[in-house]
Amino acid sequence: MSILVIGIGNQFRSDDAVGLEIADSLSTCELEEVTIQRSSGEGIALINLWEDFDHVILIDAVNSDREVGAIHQIDLSKDKLESDLFQTSSHLFALPEAVKLAKTLHKLPKTMQVYGIEGENFDYGTELSPEVEHAKIELIELLKADINNIKTYTS
Repeated sequence: MSILVIGIGNQFRSDDAVGLEIADSLSTCELEEVTIQRSSGEGIALINLWEDFDHVILIDAVNSDREVGAIHQIDLSKDKLESDLFQTSSHLFALPEAVKLAKTLHKLPKTMQVYGIEGENFDYGTELSPEVEHAKIELIELLKADINNIKTYTS
């Protein structure tokens, strides 16, 4: 069993840093059999990161019409990854495109979960919006439980 958690974002674009901050927090939790990585979200780099793992969890900021701080959970074995959630990426080939290409190339892991926190401020800065900070704390606990469920389910 191999689990990879990838926090995606830009640490200098306010709420866009939430994925990175969650990855940093999880890396201090001493989660056994879990690899934690940070990524800017460039598509090919993401595929290269996850290609040797069975279970992947991706965390990123999203931007849609939902309330700031809302947590999106997408199970890619059941649901489609909507490109319009990831409008904040500065990459032409970002997460949605990486997932499509990996699926075509048969390079998707056995399971892939995508978690997004609805952001508000994607301008230059290093502070999270209060609602995003609150959602970050909630999502860290949810992720720890999900990681334990993956371990239990696949053991």
